[in-house]
Amino acid sequence: MTIFDRIRERRKELEWSQERLAKELGLKSRAAISAVEKGHCDMTTDRIKRYAEALHTTPAYLMGWNNDPNARMTLAENINYCMQRDIEHGDFELPPIEEGLPEDERNILLAYRAGEYKKIVSLMMDKMTEGK
Repeated sequence: MTIFDRIRERRKELEWSQERLAKELGLKSRAAISAVEKGHCDMTTDRIKRYAEALHTTPAYLMGWNNDPNARMTLAENINYCMQRDIEHGDFELPPIEEGLPEDERNILLAYRAGEYKKIVSLMMDKMTEGK
């Protein structure tokens, strides 16, 4: 299933029309939604994130990285999204931290946002040795 299929299927799961999704995204008409669902446009990380938020799901679900539209973003998904956005835009304007993310994972994401890469390694090592 493609990202375009997942957008259409998720919209249908929510029992929304294309007009409703367009309104949720702040678009003027359903034509843009129709084009996306047909795969007639590029999906940047920003656009994927906007569609995920509007459809009450995660970019990971839309991308096919997980099959649960109601799942929260994991730490790895948060960092992956942040890194892809940085690469595409060359900036550090990152998404808000997911509520409910465990404290140790939230600290790793905060360290990433602050550019504290040595701290990330330290926190990851602590996390890995906790279970032993």
